[in-house]
Amino acid sequence: AYVLETLTSIARQSFAEFELIYADDASTDASVAIAQDWLARQSFAVKTVIHTENRGVCRTLNECLAVAEGEFVQMISCDDLLESWKLERQVSQLQQ
Repeated sequence: AYVLETLTSIARQSFAEFELIYADDASTDASVAIAQDWLARQSFAVKTVIHTENRGVCRTLNECLAVAEGEFVQMISCDDLLESWKLERQVSQLQQ
């Protein structure tokens, strides 16, 4: 129900140098199609980890980490929202 709001909150970050990895661990609703349609219309690159069988949170997160190229990781669930300044402040604190 919230996947588009979550993705929009990520796209609105004041810190623009992020890598988005979209993961779905065998959702039974239309969230993958909804997300892929939205992601295809964005100007930033997206990596995806899509499962047709549930593999669990740990395995899915490990697969995302294996394809990640960034220095830091921010995990966000499909029903979470990020304030527009979240990544900028978080990266600043981590770099200090």
